[in-house]
Amino acid sequence: VTELKYVIKEIKVNAAGYEDITKEIPVTVTVVDDNDGSLEVSKSYTSIPEYTNKLTLDEQIKIDGVKDLEGTPAAAKKFTFKLTPKSGDEKNARETSVTYEPKKGGRQDFAFEPLNYTLADLEGSTEPKKFYYEISEQAESNDGVVYDDTVYAVEVTVSLKNGALDVQKKIDKISSEETDFWKGIANYVFRGGNDKVEFKNTYDAVGEITLSGTKSFSVNDSGISLAGSA
Repeated sequence: VTELKYVIKEIKVNAAGYEDITKEIPVTVTVVDDNDGSLEVSKSYTSIPEYTNKLTLDEQIKIDGVKDLEGTPAAAKKFTFKLTPKSGDEKNARETSVTYEPKKGGRQDFAFEPLNYTLADLEGSTEPKKFYYEISEQAESNDGVVYDDTVYAVEVTVSLKNGALDVQKKIDKISSEETDFWKGIANYVFRGGNDKVEFKNTYDAVGEITLSGTKSFSVNDSGISLAGSA
């Protein structure tokens, strides 16, 4: 009778998002010579050799922009920019916005919270999946501020490349004729080259003043004269 000792273990792959399992399972192989030209071979484990790996891939993308205010310092004035999902699925269920009160006018940067995507967003498919958003500015009750009604279309493409999650974005400035979810997303073609989001605001204060005066009449020997002041 001969006993051979082995160990079953998983070889590390060191791949992104791949959970390696360090568990080792001893195996004993028993060999018995029946002296009839044949060997009887059997095996035994300390536990069933079962390995279940988890693959977790995630990636995020940042969408930011610039606010440009002309006319006056922006102190105490509020500006809100909205990132609105358009695809209608669970991943796009939450609208994101960023609101801030800058201490000065001119050009200032703003950024939305990063959009996070995981392998689950591909729903088991090897084909890329697209997510769509719109970026717009929300009009606030800031006296004298003229808001920008520009709308930007955003396409985020999630795909699996070389074992890693790849996330890319395209941004277009769209016209009022291209709204209604861009007149049918299946037919919309991103023009590209315009991945900068910029909203231009102007401050145009309006005021008024009332002018007043008096007039009087006086009569003298030579006739009537009109005297007045303002």
